Amino acid sequence: MANPVCEILLTEGQLAAPSDDVDVVAGAVVDFLGIVRGSEEGREIDGIEYEAHREMAEHQLRGIAQQAIEKFALQLIVLHHRTGFIAAGEASLFMRVASRHRAEAFRASQWVVDELKRKVPIWKRPKFKIYKEGATGRKRHREITLSRLALTVLFVLALNSSWQYARTSALLIFLLAGLSDFIDGEIARRYGVITNFGKLMDPLVDKIMMAAAFISLVPLKAVPAWAATTVVARDFLITGLRLMASAQGRVLPAERLGKQKTSWQIITVIFFLALLSMAELRYASETSTWWLRARDEAGPILVWITVALTIYSGLGFTWRNRELIAPNQ
Repeated sequence: MANPVCEILLTEGQLAAPSDDVDVVAGAVVDFLGIVRGSEEGREIDGIEYEAHREMAEHQLRGIAQQAIEKFALQLIVLHHRTGFIAAGEASLFMRVASRHRAEAFRASQWVVDELKRKVPIWKRPKFKIYKEGATGRKRHREITLSRLALTVLFVLALNSSWQYARTSALLIFLLAGLSDFIDGEIARRYGVITNFGKLMDPLVDKIMMAAAFISLVPLKAVPAWAATTVVARDFLITGLRLMASAQGRVLPAERLGKQKTSWQIITVIFFLALLSMAELRYASETSTWWLRARDEAGPILVWITVALTIYSGLGFTWRNRELIAPNQ
């Protein structure tokens, strides 16, 4: 049997399938084209800008191809990946594998694509369609994000003041900050506003707000110090990863699990602030049975759910972006 053929290419030009000359020993040939979809994250796009660390990407592609040859007994593997701007509907990846049997060819195709997405330093940045309202939407998006940061400062000042209605004021400010976050998301969806500023600052401001809330609730004996420490430590870790990614020209957007974690953190904070506010407004006494049960029984359950999601989402985010902290980075 002839030596396996391995062909690797990174190019800014259009992809074209190579010649159909395949070793007669091969009983199956699988061609795969990766096409740029017309939408990303539920938004229409003009295309995707692909960037790559060329030397490292070619090294990783060659390593994956060699592993596939050994793992699936391939006679041929061709991997061509485009870089630069690729319009929606055009191919960003061409792959051809040939083996003696179809099962190995199909399995090899899926394995190679999965490994490519996981290991190869090729980054994509969608170019979203911008409509007439885009400039206005971006401006409002930025203003609301920064206003949420200002509300966080007011929240901390209110919660730590000696004013008669300090805790109630803190609750209202926190609810207003949460509402601004919701409005921010609606503007992004309505105007198609997806910017590097939003990808970086939205989760960062959310982390500042939640860290401030949990830390401020510790002296009030609402949230245990270990829970607040976990929330803050996780956020420092994720922020560090985002800074490392930014140094490589990448932006790591918030993930769905991270947003669910934030939702549970918000619910927990609102729960304790509402209890403190009811006691402050004399709707309940801090010695009443139901108030104590809510704080001492329901409260810890919320804290444990929040901490569990905080740890799980943090570890998952770190694992999915582990190449940022790899020894060779």
